[in-house]
Amino acid sequence: MSQVPRLDKMASGHHALILESNVSASDFHDLAQKWIKTLKLKLRDKASGGDEIAWTCYKNKSKFWLSWDIWFTNISLEPQNTNSAKTVREIGVSLGITNLKDE
Repeated sequence: MSQVPRLDKMASGHHALILESNVSASDFHDLAQKWIKTLKLKLRDKASGGDEIAWTCYKNKSKFWLSWDIWFTNISLEPQNTNSAKTVREIGVSLGITNLKDE
């Protein structure tokens, strides 16, 4: 299993920050709250269905999804636009992630 936190490339070409691995839906709330506090995010909205959970969060003017789904049972911080993608990388650096080269 890969180390967390880590950056993973998304289909959009931007990076998501994988914060936790092997998380159950029932554990998402408490772990997500921990990361909101750790990363100093502001929670705006919560959405969930049977297969996925997505909370909309902000840090300054950057907008993210803090998410989980049944296919990749990680908690990830995903940028909602190009400007927010830059902030994901900055957050990664603040967490000590060093594999920041483009893939």
